[in-house]
Amino acid sequence: MTTGELIRAARQAKGLTARRLSLDAHLSESYVGKPDKDQVEPSLKAFANIANALHMNQTEICFVVTNAVR
Repeated sequence: MTTGELIRAARQAKGLTARRLSLDAHLSESYVGKPDKDQVEPSLKAFANIANALHMNQTEICFVVTNAVR
């Protein structure tokens, strides 16, 4: 899975819109939307902000989503 796919799956699993995630992560909606659509890779800081907004750490996003896909 790409980083964007991981973020999107985690966001959807939490029932959040991209707009809500952007507000919670203190990032612009357009910035959150780009990795969500696999247009760019988020910076490590942005990925950490997104993980925090999802109440997860970066490892948890990868682990939870990967296991859910199996």
